[in-house]
Amino acid sequence: MPEFVDEAFTVLVHIPVDGGAPQRETYVIGCPTREEAETRIRGLYPTELTVKVFASPLSSTETKGQKLMAGEYRPWQ
Repeated sequence: MPEFVDEAFTVLVHIPVDGGAPQRETYVIGCPTREEAETRIRGLYPTELTVKVFASPLSSTETKGQKLMAGEYRPWQ
């Protein structure tokens, strides 16, 4: 049986767009700290792209409902 994480975060990513409002993408990721969540999601984007990343913890009920394994991420629905 898989071991699901006890801590997870939603991560909002603002991607700059020339001459317009930033594009937004949101992920959920299973990891123990806000810093790790932000670093892992920032790593999905090219380093030359200046993205802004904001992580918020999920409640324990929300985390259990996501059934995430350690380090797993997916788009937030």
